[in-house]
Amino acid sequence: MWKTKINPRSKVWRLVLLFLLGSFAIVSAGRGWMNAQLPEHSEDFQWKPTRVLVQGENPYASYLSGEQKGWKADEEGVYFFPNYPITAYGFLLPLGMLDHDTATSIWSLVNIGAGLGCLVLLWIISGKGRGYWWLIAGCLFFASTSVRDLISIGQHSIPVIFCLLAAVWASGRKWVWLSGVFLALSWIKFTITVPLGVWFIWKKRWKEAAIALGIHLVTFAWICLWTKTGPITYLTGFQEMAKATLELSEFCLLYTSPSPRDRG
Repeated sequence: MWKTKINPRSKVWRLVLLFLLGSFAIVSAGRGWMNAQLPEHSEDFQWKPTRVLVQGENPYASYLSGEQKGWKADEEGVYFFPNYPITAYGFLLPLGMLDHDTATSIWSLVNIGAGLGCLVLLWIISGKGRGYWWLIAGCLFFASTSVRDLISIGQHSIPVIFCLLAAVWASGRKWVWLSGVFLALSWIKFTITVPLGVWFIWKKRWKEAAIALGIHLVTFAWICLWTKTGPITYLTGFQEMAKATLELSEFCLLYTSPSPRDRG
């Protein structure tokens, strides 16, 4: 409800604007979900490495010893490029137990739900003010091409940001263990959330950070036992995959960037 007095005509136009943007947001998010179900889409979902882990094998070793290299889909349209920390696959294990199509559908819905959760948490953390304008911002967020593409390719960025925001919110309510669990989940994509997670150190929330680290260490130990693989082997494998990721990035830049002649 708006706190300021608004004349009826202005209120109608606000509702019309909200309806139009909301419609665009629903169509855009729905299109992202539909695109994720297409063959050779949801390529960054990391389902195949998780599936390999479910089968008790080392995803890094399976990729590095295989014939298929690079960012390519197999004959079934599934991508296999395990460049995430091994504990991330441990957290994604429930999805790896499902078939690819079902897991992709669920993960797309998780992306959409996490996006809604991010908006709600930001509204709560900011003091629950200006509800109408938060709705407008949310509609613009879901109507954007970037969010639609993130849903389409099965990216983890939106869910991990939601987990980080949930960790901050839970920490503010003194729910230390819940905050630590959410913080641990946010580290699935550590390149985004670990730098942002410095907030916990800055605020001296040592317990939450310690719990998150402990969850990762326990998960890592369980994976080593499950796959009968030593921790050094996993660390070496992740290092090799990091090199492969850099080489692939350089290749993509080299062959997709315009030449000086094209730029001129």
